[in-house]
Amino acid sequence: MQRLLNKRSQAGLASDGDLGKKTVAAVSTYQSRHKLAADAIVGSQTWRALVANTPPSSGPPSSGPPASRPPAGAVGSPSQCGNTGKGVFLVFDDYPLSLTRYKTLIDQANRLNIGIGIAPNGQYVKSGRADIGYAKRAGMYPVDHTYDHQNLTKLSYNAVYREITTSGVSTKWGRPPYGALNDTSRLAYKSAGMNLCLWNLDPQDWNGKSARSAADYIIRNARRRSTIVVHMNHMGTDPTQLNRIQSGLARRGITMCRPHAGSTSENWRPNC
Repeated sequence: MQRLLNKRSQAGLASDGDLGKKTVAAVSTYQSRHKLAADAIVGSQTWRALVANTPPSSGPPSSGPPASRPPAGAVGSPSQCGNTGKGVFLVFDDYPLSLTRYKTLIDQANRLNIGIGIAPNGQYVKSGRADIGYAKRAGMYPVDHTYDHQNLTKLSYNAVYREITTSGVSTKWGRPPYGALNDTSRLAYKSAGMNLCLWNLDPQDWNGKSARSAADYIIRNARRRSTIVVHMNHMGTDPTQLNRIQSGLARRGITMCRPHAGSTSENWRPNC
C-alpha cells in the first residue's frame, strides 16, 4: 500500500509496513482526492482505486455513507468548509510554535485582507499558544480540530465527542485529524451540532516541503472554491507566503477569501 501511495501520489512514505501518522494522512489525502470516504481505511474501494489509480465508477464507498454527505445543517460539501463563493480558503491546522507566531500569522492575513481558517488543537489553546478570541476579533474563522489530534475512527463515540467538545474553540465547524471519519465520528459531529470542515487541496506542507514550495503548489493548483489544508507549524511559520499566494493567484484571476466584517460568530460562513 505504501509503495502504491508513493507511486500514485508522491507521498514520500517509507515502505516499512507501519501504519503510522504519516501513512494514515497519506491514505486520507488520497481518498479525498479520489472522492472516496476519507476514513484512512484501505477497504476494497480504496484498494481498487490505488491499483488502477482511478476512482470507482459509481456507488458510495462500502464502509459507511459517502464523505460528501454533510451532517444536518451543513453548508455545501464538507470538502469546501462552507466555501460556496469563488475565492480560495486556506485553513491552518494543528499548532503554532508560539503565541507570537500565531498572532503574526493572523496580523499578516488581516493586513492583506485575507480571511483564513484557524484550527488549533485544543491542548495548544489550553496552553496559551493559540488565542481564539484574537482570531475572531480579526475576522478569521475558528475551526475545532479536536483536543489532541487523535484518529477519531479509532475511538468510541464518547471519546470522539469529548475530543470535539473540549477543544476550547467555540465554533459550529469541526475538522477531524487526517480527514479520518467513520459512522461513529460522523454521529458525534452531528450530535455536537457541527458542520464538517474538510478540504479539496493539500499542498503537503507537512511532508518536508518548504513554505515557499507549498505556496507555489497552491498557486499552480488552486481553483475557485478550493479549500486548502495547511499547518501553523509548517506554512504558518512563514506568513510572508500569504502575500506570495495572493499575488500568484491574482495573476490567474483567482481571489482569496476575505475576513469576516467584525468579530466572527460561531456559525460563520467564509467571506469568499
